[in-house]
Amino acid sequence: MKIVENALSVELFNETLSILNEYSKEFCWKPNKFFWPNYLLEGLYGTVMVSLASEEYDRKFAEELKDVLPNFNKLKCIFQCFDRGAGIAVHDDLTQYKWAATLYLNFNWHVNDGGIFCWKPIDFDQDYMWKSIVPKKNLLVINDKNEKHFVTPVSPYSKEERFTLQIWAK
Repeated sequence: MKIVENALSVELFNETLSILNEYSKEFCWKPNKFFWPNYLLEGLYGTVMVSLASEEYDRKFAEELKDVLPNFNKLKCIFQCFDRGAGIAVHDDLTQYKWAATLYLNFNWHVNDGGIFCWKPIDFDQDYMWKSIVPKKNLLVINDKNEKHFVTPVSPYSKEERFTLQIWAK
């Protein structure tokens, strides 16, 4: 995993939040349960709502982070809203994509809120040892080494949903 703090400029981060705010008022969200494979939902009860970013946004994102992102031919950004109880079961991304990344959009997230990103570094021999990241505003996590990972369920007591921008590259 490659980790980049303060990944977006203040301007693009604010634009990202503005788009998310606009989308929150529209009927442009799809529940993950309609199209994610069953293995991503295993053991989870919450819903992740998903909405595609515009191609214009994809281009802005790619241009701003061109010095940080691994090589790609095509990039797609997707907004995700994790409701309480939502997470993602253990999986890898690189069977379908060249690399994948997550940009965290919440301003204040506490470890007790759940929604923790966990991954198994390829150089860890022990099955019981994983690394984890608590969501942090404007933190970008890039998976370009096909490391298995998952997201713990968001706590039913979390004061807010967990918001991310997912980036998929081919």
